Amino acid sequence: MPHFTNNDSGATLPRLCHTYGSVQSEITASTAARSDSLASARNSSTPQEQASQGLRDDDTTPQSRQKRRSHTKSRLGCIGCKARKVKCQETWPSCANCLKRGSVCKYPTIFKRIQHERIASEMAASPSQLVQLQPTPTMFTMSDMRLFHHFLISAHPFLPVDHEQVWVRDIPAFAHQYDYLMHAMLALSASHLSLLCVDSFSIASLTHRQQAIKGLHSAFSSWPLKPAEAHAMLATSYMLAFQSQYMEDGLVDHVLSIRGCALLSQVIVTNNLKGAFVISPNLHCTTMSKRLDDVSPINIRLVCDALASLERLTPLLENSSAHEVEITFHSRLVATMKPLLASNAASPSSTSASLSSKPHPTTSSKPESRPDPIEVSLGMPMCETSCSPTFHNDPTSQFILPDPSHQAYLSLMRLFSVLTTWPEASITYILSQSNPLSQVLLAHCIIIQFLLAPLRAHEGGLEVPVGVMLVWVEKIYEGLQAEEKERKDHRKGTPWTELIEWPLRVARAMISTVEQRGKLTKGRVVEMVMRHPEKLRPDIDEVKTPAASTGDEGASGSYK
Repeated sequence: MPHFTNNDSGATLPRLCHTYGSVQSEITASTAARSDSLASARNSSTPQEQASQGLRDDDTTPQSRQKRRSHTKSRLGCIGCKARKVKCQETWPSCANCLKRGSVCKYPTIFKRIQHERIASEMAASPSQLVQLQPTPTMFTMSDMRLFHHFLISAHPFLPVDHEQVWVRDIPAFAHQYDYLMHAMLALSASHLSLLCVDSFSIASLTHRQQAIKGLHSAFSSWPLKPAEAHAMLATSYMLAFQSQYMEDGLVDHVLSIRGCALLSQVIVTNNLKGAFVISPNLHCTTMSKRLDDVSPINIRLVCDALASLERLTPLLENSSAHEVEITFHSRLVATMKPLLASNAASPSSTSASLSSKPHPTTSSKPESRPDPIEVSLGMPMCETSCSPTFHNDPTSQFILPDPSHQAYLSLMRLFSVLTTWPEASITYILSQSNPLSQVLLAHCIIIQFLLAPLRAHEGGLEVPVGVMLVWVEKIYEGLQAEEKERKDHRKGTPWTELIEWPLRVARAMISTVEQRGKLTKGRVVEMVMRHPEKLRPDIDEVKTPAASTGDEGASGSYK
């Protein structure tokens, strides 16, 4: 009969099953042979011998019958039961005997391996997904565990909409399979936590971010992507994009990360890769359209300030040196704000009805064009563009939505599509600090997102810190100021610092309302825009609207 000891460290479940099967076969064969021999002996004996044998069988005690009962001897019992020579129940993590005695139950290594193999085989047979552990798991510290907990309760992304359970349940469940995904979670949590408490986690945030980016880069080299890997990469890109919003120099990283989200979303939709995220065409706007009904209008003066500042850029866009991506970006910024004028005019409480006769700021006379169009129609605001991407002088005239708020929100999603779907060369151009007009447009884009916070509040994430994004506007201003100083002595040029005056003023007004940037949340911005819009217009006179009968301002459409 095969024999093995507890020190047989090379035994695996298949070997043990084979061994146990051989043992059982031998026991069965031995029992059958013994029964046959007894039967033949009884048949060959005389009646007197059979009678005496029957008396001996009747006199057999329970103890003797129990000794003859066949059984398999288990060698997987705990060490304590073996020492006391009692039968072990072999229950994990502690047997009943050790629980009753109150002693520590320890099992030999062979038991742990068999238990692991048994659980794995049961999970493989069940319809639930099998979670494989890494053969060489990455070691994390207790500080990382604090960051992991903070991610679950506070720091996880709020996009895509209605995916909160995915972020707190599904993503952490398989993060141990992908080191870059876990590093992205910890990096986002560290940056978020640094804005909320005195302790700084900047070193941890940058370290984990570098590991996440490095791992994500390596994951892109394995093609084609498996469904689980594609969704892990998408989750990583989302978290890198959200983390960049907490970094003072994160503007370029933010745009590149959302382009990664758009790319991976397109791959998932095109190849029908099922996973944690639900991604389908127009899902985001379909969900949001139900939430944007009966949204209160944004203050008309804030809307006019934005449009007036954008109008000052029009002569520069009519210049032949303007890039196509700059013209498109400007037109979509205007398209985002113009519907809000109608929203105010339709509001019973609005006092700006006389604006209906006032010419709206116009965009460049150049028709908007787009090189190498990439059709994308995905369910997230980072790449939503279900309508035709091309429109001309009036960007909002090609689609009719039931409410101006819906129009403004959809135009904002189409504005994001410029950053996610245009060719890399165009995005490199608009992000380059050597292009002042592009930098001014980016500053306007940032502040217009803040003004539309009452609409984006329905996406969720009201407790998310947003103050660092206002620092991006300040840094753009500092770059333009340095550019002006360099050319001041030898030639005249465009006063870029004046063209960024409105975004800078609004950014500084928002920052001044809080003691630290981490306390300026999305919810607080919503309250400021809706209840205290005057705080966002410091040192600005009241909007002067022309009389309907005079039209003195002509076609310029400028606002004071």
